[in-house]
Amino acid sequence: MSTQDAGVSPPRWRGVHKALADPLRIRLLEALWEMPRSARELADHVDLPADRLYYHLNQLERAGLIEIA
Repeated sequence: MSTQDAGVSPPRWRGVHKALADPLRIRLLEALWEMPRSARELADHVDLPADRLYYHLNQLERAGLIEIA
């Protein structure tokens, strides 16, 4: 029996689900889909201090949803 048959998400998808569970991270993704932005631009866009933004960007990067350049 595979993990899909048992109704269990593969490990990679668990990270994606966790990253998308926060509404702020969805807002960040939407902002990035519009155009590439720097961390400072994203922080201003979502009205969040830059130091708190890095945590959320790290979660998105670890899930493979964004690439930080």
